[in-house]
Amino acid sequence: MIFQKILEIFLFFTLLTVFSFFLSSYMQKVFEERKTFLDFFLKPLEKFTYKICKIDVDISQNWKQYLKSIFVFTLICFIFTFLVIQFQRFLPFNPQKLKAPSLDTTFNIVVSYITNTNWQSYRPETTLSYFSQMVALTFQNFVSPAVGFCTALAFIRGFQNNASEKLGNFYKDLVKIILYVLLPLSIFASIIFAQQGVPQNFNSYKKIRTLEGKEQVIIGGPIASQEAIKILGTNGGGFTLANSAHPFENPTPVTNYLQILFILLIPAAQFFFFGKIIKNKSHAWSIYIAMVLFFLLSFWLCYNFDKSQSPVYKNNLIEETFGNLEGKETRFSEFNSALYVTATTTASNGATNCSHDSLMPISGLMPMLNIQLGEIVFGGIGSGLFSMIIYILLSIFICGLIIGKTPEYLGKKIEGKEVKLIVLSLIIFFFMILVFSAISSVSSLGLKGIKNLGPHGLTEILYAYSSAVGNNGSAFAGLKSDLMWYNISTAICMLVGRFEFIIFVLALAGSFAKKKKVVDTAAFPISGSIFSIVLFGTIILIGSLTFFPAVVMGPVLEKFYLIKQVFF
Repeated sequence: MIFQKILEIFLFFTLLTVFSFFLSSYMQKVFEERKTFLDFFLKPLEKFTYKICKIDVDISQNWKQYLKSIFVFTLICFIFTFLVIQFQRFLPFNPQKLKAPSLDTTFNIVVSYITNTNWQSYRPETTLSYFSQMVALTFQNFVSPAVGFCTALAFIRGFQNNASEKLGNFYKDLVKIILYVLLPLSIFASIIFAQQGVPQNFNSYKKIRTLEGKEQVIIGGPIASQEAIKILGTNGGGFTLANSAHPFENPTPVTNYLQILFILLIPAAQFFFFGKIIKNKSHAWSIYIAMVLFFLLSFWLCYNFDKSQSPVYKNNLIEETFGNLEGKETRFSEFNSALYVTATTTASNGATNCSHDSLMPISGLMPMLNIQLGEIVFGGIGSGLFSMIIYILLSIFICGLIIGKTPEYLGKKIEGKEVKLIVLSLIIFFFMILVFSAISSVSSLGLKGIKNLGPHGLTEILYAYSSAVGNNGSAFAGLKSDLMWYNISTAICMLVGRFEFIIFVLALAGSFAKKKKVVDTAAFPISGSIFSIVLFGTIILIGSLTFFPAVVMGPVLEKFYLIKQVFF
């Protein structure tokens, strides 16, 4: 049995590595404007898009202009999505005649989708029409990860440039990533999901009588198309509240396995793409190895603690044989549930095939830590790449202090201004999680949503704000978060968590772009085992120092209470 699981993990990462490596080569051709096998179909569409949107592809922007374009585009997306949801009762494809949700709920929904978070404190299948799901939210599922990747591209160009402020054209980058990467992959995945039994229709919901004589509502809708980009775009927002635990979103072991693979596909490919663009493949491999090691450690801890027998069910044969089955689909093993949990929280996706709230305390701690570290292990599309580079810069700076030299990365000196921007970006990220968690854990506004007292209740709050600031979207669903306080506060956290990083990253890109490249043969190596270990250690050290007190009072304390069979 152990050998089988090791073999499954080995085959999974073999497939992921091979597919993501080939995808990175294709992405390199796209952004270096070399010929691809999809040019015949997509070139005319690309030119037509530039024409109707009046995009001048010859204009290259500096970091402030690039940032302004991102903000203007995002504001337009916000207004469009908000209006569609608020006026959905007057729009087509609404067979259930659903009305608009409250303004604070709509605000939270829209913010969550434009920030690539897809936090869902509402029940999508009874809140949003087919039109809202298919046009407003699916559209955001394409453009929000694309914005993240565009930011990463501008960041990379900052290191490539030699005393030049120009970072490329945001709108051109946006069109390319959507047309050439996200759209073809989503069409391919949609066909596979539909073939496996994921619905794709506009039928009204049907009421049936079960064998027990009770009434049950069977949903319909364009699920397969949304499911594909939900997974591939590191979005995570489900057509249903049950997300990928629902049999219509994730009907078979095949779809479950493919969803885990697709969640990590583009996030893994972007690091190989980075290595090819900067012409340092060994650097990319060193980052990839560090990420895989962190992933395996997180997965092993999550799985190992969840499969062990709970003290609550002492001497229970079923629980002793199969581990913790609460909140899990029996068609997926606890092994594949833990694999899904680790993949979706390291990759900033947020889709779930089990209840994170039902995980054992230490098992639940691992996905929360994955998010709190900034989801840099694979991470979101674009956001995972630029967040990892920030940690790399910090690692090199620390090593530079040790060896007594001014650190440099990819031929650019890391000086005081860059270090201040790096530290500020991380401090604000940590500050938002801890401060809002603290306020909610002591104020009447936050405590209204608590169903579980004690350390588990604290964990639910801490996970909610970690997920919001980290733009993940998964949750410990025991927290009643569809309250005005949580709708507004998590929306603020999502906005800050998304755009403060984008601001600092583009400012860093502009700062590095203006610098001349230098050659320092005594610089700290950025490839090999030493670099991977230093990077891995920096990630663990920063995360453990920042969140250690909070997690001790939450899941760690809950574990000790569980051993003593003290429950809340």
